[in-house]
Amino acid sequence: MKITVINENYVDKQGLFAEHGLSLLIELENKVLLFDTGQAVSIVNNLNILNYKRSKIDYIILSHGHYDHTGGLYKNRYYLKDLCNKVIASKYVFDKHLRKTDDNYDFIGLKDDVKKDFEFLFVEDSYQLSENIIVYGSIKRFEEFLADKRLFCEIDNKIVKDPFRDELYLLIKDGGKNILITGCSHAGIINIVKDCFEKAGIDRLDYLIGGMHLFRSDLSYVEKVGNFLQNEVSVENVITGHCTGLDNFYYLKNNFHINFIYLKTGEQFIL
Repeated sequence: MKITVINENYVDKQGLFAEHGLSLLIELENKVLLFDTGQAVSIVNNLNILNYKRSKIDYIILSHGHYDHTGGLYKNRYYLKDLCNKVIASKYVFDKHLRKTDDNYDFIGLKDDVKKDFEFLFVEDSYQLSENIIVYGSIKRFEEFLADKRLFCEIDNKIVKDPFRDELYLLIKDGGKNILITGCSHAGIINIVKDCFEKAGIDRLDYLIGGMHLFRSDLSYVEKVGNFLQNEVSVENVITGHCTGLDNFYYLKNNFHINFIYLKTGEQFIL
């Protein structure tokens, strides 16, 4: 199994573009998945620079509806639909996501006219791609987690704190390894890991990959996450970046006995 970081906030390889966002190309023996699509310009350039030769992608998976994970789909739809016409997403992926700036609410979601270009496979609780590949939604909240006080959503003509009811995560069981992949973890990484263990009936993760949305969290919560991953559950490797925040990444790496690896554009991981 190979995971290539098509887009993340940082890059140090010539020719590749980085932008605030996330996109991962996941190549398994019998399936190719594109998990999120970044913000805009990076995905087409980087797929070409990284010399992606496979003619087709089986599924595009959207972890949630924010622009930095879905903008690449919308803005490059005529290119991407030739690679893949099937998109797995929450039935709430087109929720009207908003970010409050001063007294204004700016739209930061996915426009629904993209539906005409792709076959959307909508998920509520779960979607099974194969015996060992499952997308989970309806994430149980074991504890409260406020991802970002600026984030709102318009639901039933009312502007409310965003409940992130569209968030999904991906679980892959490959060669005896359990691999959990997240987008932004707006539901809280602790809630996501607990939800995964409960739904999938597993008790360990070999790899936890993706954003953990800690960049606006105080240090006490970052420490709580580190203690949870190290002492309350069994997690061997954490490959993270994007909304985790560089300072928080290095705090976790330097203070906990887990193998923390930074996720950046162009990196490839053989798991």
